[in-house]
Amino acid sequence: RHADINLAVRLVRISGQGGEMVLEGMTMTSVAEPGIEDLALGDGTFAVKRLSFNDSKSGAAFHMNDLQLKANTSDSGNGNVDSAMDMRLKTIELTGDRFGPAVLAMAFRNLDAGAVARINKQVRELRRQKNMPQDQQGMMMMATMASELGNLLKKGPVIEITELSL
Repeated sequence: RHADINLAVRLVRISGQGGEMVLEGMTMTSVAEPGIEDLALGDGTFAVKRLSFNDSKSGAAFHMNDLQLKANTSDSGNGNVDSAMDMRLKTIELTGDRFGPAVLAMAFRNLDAGAVARINKQVRELRRQKNMPQDQQGMMMMATMASELGNLLKKGPVIEITELSL
């Protein structure tokens, strides 16, 4: 079940009397292979050149520029997986106030692959239950995490923040 995804969207514009949403330059790539415990292991990227929301009635506006996400999940041996994520954002503008740039690079290391696989399976099953209210789904996901917490912690997991800039 090898999966390669390459998606590129040049422009999406949705307009109405109340405002407008514009998405420019979105790309997504993913290369994944089934690995330990049948977890999808590989690399992925996601980028958006610009995302804007404008409310013409209130004058509220949100603009995000140059978002880049990179992620990797790999088998680190001994029944563990490692996962790393790098997020970079040039600017966010909220009704005239500008923030940025921002960077967050972090990794989760030594996660028990069996516990991660059981959490993934439960989350997929919960998402299939379309008639379950979202708040109840959220509580069930938290219960799943809590039930697997001991297994996630048993191999000395590490959360590493390698870069943080706001």
